[in-house]
Amino acid sequence: MADLDLRALATRIGASEIRLNDNTKTLLSLRGTPRTGLRISLHHQLLQHPDALEDLRLWIQGRTVSPRLRSAIDQVFVSMKETQRATIAPVLEPLNGPLDLQATYRRIHDTWFSHLPIIPIGWARERSGRLRHIRFAAFHRVGARISVNPRVDQPWVARLWVDFLIFHEICHHAQACRPIPGETPHSARFKSWERRFPQWEQAVAWEKAHVDRFLSA
Repeated sequence: MADLDLRALATRIGASEIRLNDNTKTLLSLRGTPRTGLRISLHHQLLQHPDALEDLRLWIQGRTVSPRLRSAIDQVFVSMKETQRATIAPVLEPLNGPLDLQATYRRIHDTWFSHLPIIPIGWARERSGRLRHIRFAAFHRVGARISVNPRVDQPWVARLWVDFLIFHEICHHAQACRPIPGETPHSARFKSWERRFPQWEQAVAWEKAHVDRFLSA
């Protein structure tokens, strides 16, 4: 859609300006007032849904997202996730079978944390259905143990990311073994340990690209 079309759309829906963005989280936002001028920031992929954009007037008036505008936003999110996955997936080996949680923990422990005492690790209680948020794993200071969400145990999940997940929780165990009064769980010290994990950036990027699959499992 050309700039002239954007100006025409802005006029039709009652906005003073429409700007395009490439955000990965906020695809649509509104600033200003009717007196100073309403400025819309719009993800460029939404331009592929011109019919849905005609409903922006309703959104401006009452922040009501129409069904077809919601559908367009959802489709853009799916498209971005698929692009992320296509970039990351080929270089990360999947589990391709059941996850041996105990063996994985021992390998991570013996490789990087052999100076720490071995602690129990097990599966957390499973929650079925679609979720809005997910906690992949947790270190429990009381009793010194690690619990892992059963949704991690899926054949398509990247083995490197599972290693990083357990590495992350053992870093919390390391904090507990050498406590600093007032230190937050994800302090600068913790983050410096976490970044020692090989391919840390790939593991974090993989999680961001696939978190929606875990939520809908």
